[in-house]
Amino acid sequence: MKVLSAITYNIKTTLAVFLLYCSFSAMADTTIFTPIDGASSTPASFSIKVDGENYLLTWDSSDAIYYKLEHLVDDNWVSINDYISTEIYTIPFSNESGIRVSSCNTLSCSDWSQINNVITSDLMINRFSKSGDAVVEGQDVLLSWDVESSTNVNIEISSNKEHLFSTDISQGTQAFTVNELTIFTLTATDFEQTYSQKIIVSPTSVVPDFSSDVNVDSYQQPLQNQMLAVERALVSVTLSNGSKLNIIPQQDNKLSRVSDDGVELWTINVDGIIANRPVLNLSDKSGMYYLFFNVSTVEGNGQLCRLTIDETDSTSDDLDVQCFTKKPNTEEMLSSLISSPILIEERVFAFSVDGGMYEVSTEFTSASYIQHGQILLDTNDAILTTPLIDTRTSSIIIRTKQNDVMSILTPAEQGTVNTLVKQAKSFFGFVSKSSTSSTSSDSSSETIVIKWKKSLSQGEEK
Repeated sequence: MKVLSAITYNIKTTLAVFLLYCSFSAMADTTIFTPIDGASSTPASFSIKVDGENYLLTWDSSDAIYYKLEHLVDDNWVSINDYISTEIYTIPFSNESGIRVSSCNTLSCSDWSQINNVITSDLMINRFSKSGDAVVEGQDVLLSWDVESSTNVNIEISSNKEHLFSTDISQGTQAFTVNELTIFTLTATDFEQTYSQKIIVSPTSVVPDFSSDVNVDSYQQPLQNQMLAVERALVSVTLSNGSKLNIIPQQDNKLSRVSDDGVELWTINVDGIIANRPVLNLSDKSGMYYLFFNVSTVEGNGQLCRLTIDETDSTSDDLDVQCFTKKPNTEEMLSSLISSPILIEERVFAFSVDGGMYEVSTEFTSASYIQHGQILLDTNDAILTTPLIDTRTSSIIIRTKQNDVMSILTPAEQGTVNTLVKQAKSFFGFVSKSSTSSTSSDSSSETIVIKWKKSLSQGEEK
C-alpha cells in the first residue's frame, strides 16, 4: 500500500508541475515549442572519380550543416575529417580501401553512407525524351532520361508553377502534370561539368486545329521506311514586350505562330518539312528576332533557313524568309537537314544527314556561308539528332543513327580578310520568298577535326 501511495503521489505531483508550467507558459506567452526532427538525412548518393593521383568525392544532403568522412584502416574506421563544410572533397589514393560519409546538423549526425556511384568516363546525356508532344490539359506526360557518368540529375519545369525534380538515378522515368505549354530542362552534373537539354510539351488546347485546311499530311517522310521517329518540336518564349512567341512546325510544309489560347496568328509555307526544333536569336544590331530552322524535302534535298520576326507581327504579309538551298560554291543541292541548327554566339551551324557541316553568320549573308567539310559516316548511317555544344572544350557532340557518338572541334571563326573578300563577291547566295535567284559563295572546305569517337553498346541505345 505504501508503494502504491508513493506512485500515486508522484503521478499527482508530476501532473501538477506540468499543469503549473503550462499555465505559466500561457500567461507569459513568450515560449513556443516546435517539434524538431533529429538527425540529418543520410546521403543517398556518394560518388567517386579518379583525378590524377587523387580521388574526387561528392555526396548529397540538403539539410546538413557539415559532414564527417572516414576510411577503413585494418578493419577499423578512422576519421579523415570530422568537419567538412562542402559536398565535394579530395583524398589521395592511399585511402581507397573503404570510404564512408555522414551528414550532420546541430542535433546529431545521420547514418553512414558508402560509395554507390563510381565514375569512370566523361559526362554525357544519352537520351532525354517524352511520351508525347501534347497531352490533354491536366494529364501527365512521362519523361525518360539516360545519363552517363553523372553525380546528379535535375529536371527543372518552367511553367505557371515552376519546381524542380532532383535524383541521383542515371536512368529513369517520371510523370509530370501538364496544364500549359511547359519547358522541361534536364541538367546533368558531375564533379566539374554540367550539360543540359530541353524539351517542350503542350496541352492539346494550345495546339491549333488545322483540319479545316488540311485533312491529310501529304509529306512522305524520307526516313519513314526505316521506322525512325523524327520529332517536330515547338518553340515557346516570352518576348521583350511581354508577348508570347509560340512557333509550331505543321504538316504539309507549314510553319505557324499561335497564341497561348490556340489562336493562329500567322502561317507561312516552306518548301519541305521542318523535322526539328527551330532556334531563336535576338539580334543586338537590329532588335529583330531571327528564327533559324532546317528543312528536308520529299526529294531528299535540304535547306538552311532564317525567318525574321518582329514582336508586333500578327500576319505573314511582312515576314522575311531566306534559305540556302545549295552547297557553297557549287550548283549541288543540299542534302536533307533533319537535326536542328545550333547557335554559337553569332555563328549558325547545320549538319546534313550525310555528314556535311555548314556555317553561316546570324546576318545570313552568302559571304559567311561556308562548308567546313564532310564527316565520314559508315554505310547507312546518318545524322538525325541535334548536336550538343560543349563550351568548356570548344567542341560539338554528335550522335548518329547507328549510335556512334563523336566530338568534333568547333571550327575557328572566319578571318576578317577572308570575309571581306567574300563580301565583295556576292550578297545574294540565298533564296528568299521575293526572289528565286541563287549565287553561291566560296566554301572553306576545311577539315573537320574529330577529337574522339565512341560506339554505344546495345544496352545504351535509345
